[in-house]
Amino acid sequence: MKSGGLKREDVEAYISKRESNVSFASLNGLLNEAETVKILGELTEARRKLAADDLIDANEQARLAFAEIGRAGDGKSLGSRLLYRYALHVWVIVVLQTLIFLVILLEGWWRDSFVTGISEDVVAWGGLGGAAFSIYWLRQTIYAFEYSKLYGVFWIVYPFLGAVFGLVIAVAAGSGLVSIGATPGYLVYATIAFLAGMFQAWLIDTLKSVSQAIHPTSN
Repeated sequence: MKSGGLKREDVEAYISKRESNVSFASLNGLLNEAETVKILGELTEARRKLAADDLIDANEQARLAFAEIGRAGDGKSLGSRLLYRYALHVWVIVVLQTLIFLVILLEGWWRDSFVTGISEDVVAWGGLGGAAFSIYWLRQTIYAFEYSKLYGVFWIVYPFLGAVFGLVIAVAAGSGLVSIGATPGYLVYATIAFLAGMFQAWLIDTLKSVSQAIHPTSN
């Protein structure tokens, strides 16, 4: 048994991660069928070595497979890499959305109060929160070789939904429907809108849990 200080669960997790990378790259067209089969074969060999408790060789085999994913992707056209490896089109749209929201805030547009104490620009704060979330996770998925062209719509739409969530939650807080435990004011509502836009998925899950507690649905 060769471990070299490696832990079995860490090597297994690393192999699983690389198998996931192959799936994403294949889906995006950055690996053809032959390349996919070849790299999956190398990862299968890594799992065989792991089963034999040869952790060092298993880890090395998986790392070689990961390098092969990168080499195969680099061999594709520049257009394919920009679109499906680096998600250039998604970056452009999300950055433009971010700039629009920032201009609205910095120029002081939409500062009129449409509900007592709540300015119209909570929409921009919510959108900015959604854009921040999209940028953070888009960067993470690209870095981890886990970007999928199917995710593009999700990251693009997220800031728009953030604007909606920011508005709704800010109004709910201003109306007293949601207790905020702070003195109402511009910064409070702006913060609420930003966080609502950023964590809209968590808000949906929370609302579902509350709804289920109030009125349980039958399975």
